[in-house]
Amino acid sequence: MNQDTLMPQLILHEGVRLNAYLDTMGILTIGVGRNVIANPTEEELGRAISKVGDSITEEEAMLLLSNDIDEAVDNLTDEFDDDFDKLSEPRQHVLIDMCFNMGIGIEGKSGLLAFQNMLDATFSDDYPRAAHEMLNSRWAKQVRRRATLLSLMMEQDLSFEDARKQLGY
Repeated sequence: MNQDTLMPQLILHEGVRLNAYLDTMGILTIGVGRNVIANPTEEELGRAISKVGDSITEEEAMLLLSNDIDEAVDNLTDEFDDDFDKLSEPRQHVLIDMCFNMGIGIEGKSGLLAFQNMLDATFSDDYPRAAHEMLNSRWAKQVRRRATLLSLMMEQDLSFEDARKQLGY
């Protein structure tokens, strides 16, 4: 899995904020969507990000992003074993992006694991149904463009850049 092709996708969807802020859920966040309550920065940066306004450099934001991608891949590999590794890179990127956005979650209840029909379709190689399941969700209504782009990547096995071009983004 190539982080260099995934990073621009996550940066487009999450943005880059070098000063800590409260996200729409009131969670202290910094960098490329890093929830610093659930994932503190002390070990990686040698200091805590503990309040709104605390800042990091661009390089530190990219370090946190790289580590967050690694964690998402580890979560997906732990959950789906070889099934995740067998997916094409664009489809892996879709699942990583969704996991990054909402967390791995709890099967049938929260996060990516709440998308049981989509995941069943994905791992059964029924990508049109997987894309449909993605778009037929509350999540898709919340993240609109992101869901449209990711569902296209899933259905047609398109890279992020090719999907963006096709959608005119």
